Amino acid sequence: MKKESVLCSANEEMRFIEVSKTKVIDGVPREFTFVFQPTNKGRVFYYDAYRKRTLELKSHSANSPFYLKYRPNSESYYQHITVGRLINSKSYLFHFYVHRLVAMAFPDVCGVLKEGYQVDHINGVRDDNRAENLRCIPAYENMHNAEQRKKLVAALKAAWRDPVKGAHLRAALVKLHKRNLKK
Repeated sequence: MKKESVLCSANEEMRFIEVSKTKVIDGVPREFTFVFQPTNKGRVFYYDAYRKRTLELKSHSANSPFYLKYRPNSESYYQHITVGRLINSKSYLFHFYVHRLVAMAFPDVCGVLKEGYQVDHINGVRDDNRAENLRCIPAYENMHNAEQRKKLVAALKAAWRDPVKGAHLRAALVKLHKRNLKK
């Protein structure tokens, strides 16, 4: 649920969203609400109601609070946020994917995240969470894209190992790199 939109810096817009999650505690379902402030450049801020301050979520470091972690998932390599809440002297963890938060905040850029839809990274880079790199597509189409990317990577690896094709690929890569250095 969007509240408002703020301009943070040049070409970076921040929007406020509230995300609700339900967790069963002592046999009773309880609803928890979290306030995030994603930007269209893929940065995420979290409003800590207990300490009444806003934190910019960066990569996990030793000095970050114990209840708040921002790091790539070890299995999928998608950046996620873990927020801990202390209830009745017991800690409960809630997990949020950064690309989903950005897509929820910017439906005009990414598309509306409906039931059965997933957030896809257009360029295939899982930690590039800019709003213009995300799109909401049906789950079956996202699976098809993943298969196509696997086939492309396998073909590139095979061509790279081939003595003739690999030499052409390496020469083209050096040429492209030199062209990018001139710009």
